[in-house]
Amino acid sequence: MDYRLDYVSKLLEKTSKKRIETYVISRIWHKLSNSEIKLVPQQYVKRNNEKYALTDLYLPQIKLHIEINEPPHYESIERIEIDEKRREEIENKTNHTVIIIDCRKSLDDIHIDIDEIINIINVKIIELNKLGHFKPWETDNEFTPEFHLNKGYLKIQEEPCLKTIEDICKLFDVKVPKRGFYRKGGIGHPTEKDLGIWWPVEKHRIWDNQISENGVLIYEKNKDLAERKKHVEKYINTKERRATFFCQTDVLGFKFYRFKGIFELDKELSNPEFGIVWKRIDDFIKL
Repeated sequence: MDYRLDYVSKLLEKTSKKRIETYVISRIWHKLSNSEIKLVPQQYVKRNNEKYALTDLYLPQIKLHIEINEPPHYESIERIEIDEKRREEIENKTNHTVIIIDCRKSLDDIHIDIDEIINIINVKIIELNKLGHFKPWETDNEFTPEFHLNKGYLKIQEEPCLKTIEDICKLFDVKVPKRGFYRKGGIGHPTEKDLGIWWPVEKHRIWDNQISENGVLIYEKNKDLAERKKHVEKYINTKERRATFFCQTDVLGFKFYRFKGIFELDKELSNPEFGIVWKRIDDFIKL
């Protein structure tokens, strides 16, 4: 199946329990009628004071968030003020634009609002194309090692993903490591000392691996306490860095190894009881 078809159909399926939101997103997608534009649901945005937001719809190519506010958002002055503060924080923190669709309106008025948003999107794309800055939404090609090797780098802001461990190893021209019948969880970089290539899995029968909402911390913990202590003792005094591809399933059900940056061990947060905590130190790696 074409990836974009699979992606958009899963997006609409994901929001189907929110019927008004589904209707609005579906109309936006069909009115745009442009398969080069990517729509991202439930986009994580860091706010102030360690808070974060999940915006309803995000267009990463033009840095535009769309919030689809159904009637409960207007039930009280307090709720309205909270939403407005949230919008201001998102815009100030990211320098992105947030547009709100008020779904208390009539269907015709909602259509007018959507048409205005479509016009804003199209004008922005025309501007970016004139400057040569618009990057079309790629197909399956963007998940291949060749795609990233041609660029020559990985950068977390571009959300690079790979489908398999074999693809990760191809990026660095190394063989897939094995331990008997099992694959190892990582391998050393072929040229950089003290740099490992690591692909932790979010849900694993032996390891409890978790990543923080903002992607800055990774928690690596063996489910067996005795083995966990051995693991911490082995790494606690090392200076190893890890180019990390965290394997997880996104909100639409797609499973990828996502490049999350370069991490180093955080000695203050790591301990034999809790496990190892890795902290991101770089969001870029040259291939």
